[in-house]
Amino acid sequence: MYVLGLSFGMHDCAAALVEDGNVLWAIEEERLDRVKHSGAFPENSIAFVLERQNITLDDVDCVAFNFCPDIIQREIVERAAGAKFPHNFEYFRAMRHWRRSVEDGVTHHLRKRLAYTGNVIAVDHHMAHAASSYYCSPFADALILTIDGAGDRYSTAVWRAQDKDIAFVMGNRHPHSLGTLYSVVTAHLGLGDFAEGKTMGLASYGEEEFRELFDALIVAPPRSRHANAKSNFFELNDAYIRLPEGAWRIDRAFTDRALAIIGPPRPQDAPITKRHENIAASLQGAVERFICTRVADLGAEHRTRDVCLAGGVALNSVINGKLIADGYCDNLFVQPAAGDSGTALGSALFVSCQVHGAARPPAIRHVFWGAEFDDRAIIRALEAYDLAHTTANDPAGKAARLLGDNLIVGWFQGAMEFGPRALGHRSILANARHPGMNDRVNAEVKHREAFRPFAASVPEPDCAAYFTLPVPSPYMLMVCEVREGACLPAVTHVDNTARVQTLSEDIDPLFWRLHKEVEKHTGVPVLLNTSFNVKGEPLVHTPEDAIRCFLGTNLDALVIGNHIVTKNAGDVLPPKNPYRAARPFAPKAASTKETLNKVCDYTNYWATFVKLKFSPQGDGMENTTFHREL
Repeated sequence: MYVLGLSFGMHDCAAALVEDGNVLWAIEEERLDRVKHSGAFPENSIAFVLERQNITLDDVDCVAFNFCPDIIQREIVERAAGAKFPHNFEYFRAMRHWRRSVEDGVTHHLRKRLAYTGNVIAVDHHMAHAASSYYCSPFADALILTIDGAGDRYSTAVWRAQDKDIAFVMGNRHPHSLGTLYSVVTAHLGLGDFAEGKTMGLASYGEEEFRELFDALIVAPPRSRHANAKSNFFELNDAYIRLPEGAWRIDRAFTDRALAIIGPPRPQDAPITKRHENIAASLQGAVERFICTRVADLGAEHRTRDVCLAGGVALNSVINGKLIADGYCDNLFVQPAAGDSGTALGSALFVSCQVHGAARPPAIRHVFWGAEFDDRAIIRALEAYDLAHTTANDPAGKAARLLGDNLIVGWFQGAMEFGPRALGHRSILANARHPGMNDRVNAEVKHREAFRPFAASVPEPDCAAYFTLPVPSPYMLMVCEVREGACLPAVTHVDNTARVQTLSEDIDPLFWRLHKEVEKHTGVPVLLNTSFNVKGEPLVHTPEDAIRCFLGTNLDALVIGNHIVTKNAGDVLPPKNPYRAARPFAPKAASTKETLNKVCDYTNYWATFVKLKFSPQGDGMENTTFHREL
């Protein structure tokens, strides 16, 4: 049976197609409409996965998506009826618009525009995250933590999984959210939207000057308070952060008491100072300590040392590395598309396994579920841009020579990755041993902040010679220390760590061979590996996207399929503004921030409250199923 999983209603919209529990195709809408973190309903993604499988929407047995409108409505009503936040209509406005966006995705887009008449199932957001991680993992018995900004009513949830079953253990209600706290600090540091990864990178430059404040910000109530209620095993301290409005207006979330300690927000054009570095370090340390301790405690309580993670906070590769390296768990699986795009996959897997009764799927071995282009498509693109190129019988060998000559190479091969990380199919590559290469790639190609580090890719058997990584890291989601004497300056961060991708020859033989060929020229089978895009743009999708990025930046060479394109100095000058890819599929969607700031009609708000006749007493999660057919 085909299940089409969708992520929509907020940001990072996506579609995934699953057949009897097996993942066939998955793609983010941003790759098609060329709007980073696209919040548009994923019509382009739906068309892509159906076309690749050579089926129509009529062949789909069920559509599953990643939010429950009734749970969102219940959250609105409970907050309006409760005593704690009774007058915060800005919070209600955002929640109400969120619910309307989800409902509109079903009624307008799916039912009317696409004329789908089959079954539609809404899956709880955090259950979708949990399923995306557990059903893709190799574990038969695991603890699952899903940690993000907000989803339906929860920001964090804990689950216990055995065989095919996933059971809810406890949840933390929004606005008490680690993801939101990270976003609040990122906004305070002036680093921009969706820039939590920048804060993580900046943290390595700082010291925990503000440790006392950030430890006080995350309050863990006594165990007895959440043992039965299944709610709020931590809270954000409202002495330092405004709740709940700070969860939605993150640019003004800190209280005067907190600002007196950490100082005023940084304007985006202001220099980054030691104070800013120390704020980032203090936040990272506090969140690290809380998550690591909680994972260890929950693992002991539930008698398992195998852990699955999902949700946007699971992309914090520093925390992931510490969980394993410092022994907080024995085995860790992080969903490669840990953010909201992965809930498209999780929704489909949950319905396939739990509703349709499909067998537990095998562990995934890769995430190359996107578009692949044949040689004819590549040649047409090269000819359309009138680019001289050579054809190589051995593209890995040719690319290795270019990398050995310290050229920066765009690498476009095979099917595109699902998730935010470039894993060797849509990558920008460079010599990891060249001093200053990271600065050059940041400034001349990626057009991003100089403090941001780059990841390393290395064949798994060679990893231990250069890195202290205790387990394989095929999805580039763990940070570890670089071994003394490794001499890898382009991928070694200021704190002597690196984010590492380990390679398997049987999964990606071409990328594996490239590293082995590079070793002949540089002495190490390690490359600087970063996503094939520039700041503010999604990962390149088509050959045309790759060529435009190549021409609009200081990339030295492009290896696209078996074809090699190089530049001579002065041949192509980059534009004054960073490259912007064309958007051939859809018009630009409104940003998430613009969407949440739209004013909604509250004329009938209390009429809605009366009509629902919902009792706001109690948490209600114990009696809630985690999906609903619409």
